[in-house]
Amino acid sequence: MNLKPQVTRGVRKDISQAKYNELRYFCLQYDEKKGDPSRTHEMELIEETALAANDAIYRYILKNVTQGIKYEHMDVPCGRRQFYEARKLFFRMLSLKR
Repeated sequence: MNLKPQVTRGVRKDISQAKYNELRYFCLQYDEKKGDPSRTHEMELIEETALAANDAIYRYILKNVTQGIKYEHMDVPCGRRQFYEARKLFFRMLSLKR
C-alpha cells in the first residue's frame, strides 16, 4: 500500500490522492448546498477560496470545481496553464481551510 502523497490531476504533492478526492467531491456538492440554509458556510468557504486563489478568474474556477466544466469549454480570459495553476492553488488553500 502506497501512503506517499501523489500528484493528482496537476495538484501538487502536498495534497494526497484521498484529500484531493474529498475536496473535489465536497466542491461538486455545491449545488446541493444551495438548497440547504445550514450549509451556507460551506458554500462561502468554496466561493471565498476561489476568490482568494485568483480574483480575476474566480468565477471560472468555481464553474470548474463545482460543475466539472473543463477549461476548453469556457471562455476563460487567461491561458490554460495559468488557469490550472490557479485551480491548483484553490485546492491547496481549500485543503488548509478544511
